Amino acid sequence: MQLRTSEKVGDNRLSYRDDIQVEQQAIDHCKALGLQDEAIYASFLEGIYMTDPEAGYLKGAPAFKNVSQTLDERSSYALFTHATHSELQAQREKLDMVRMARFSSGDAWSEVYRKP
Repeated sequence: MQLRTSEKVGDNRLSYRDDIQVEQQAIDHCKALGLQDEAIYASFLEGIYMTDPEAGYLKGAPAFKNVSQTLDERSSYALFTHATHSELQAQREKLDMVRMARFSSGDAWSEVYRKP
């Protein structure tokens, strides 16, 4: 099997390491802010990374307790990446969420948003 080397990010491309890096940075940012009890929107995979210590992203920190794949008025925070669907980006804009942090590596990026 040969991994693709195109500029797009994906789990079958060498750029996947960039994806892992920016997701780790976003989760580390949320850990540093002590958001483990806050309502956070995240994709399915990011939700696993934030709630399952076995995934390797928490590195001994407490798991996040209130992570949802639903972005709505109950979401206090949100994680978005280069892979987030445009409909969710539009929903984030409707909720007037404010970007707190952005992390990027190669073509991969991850952003953390909060309610105003």
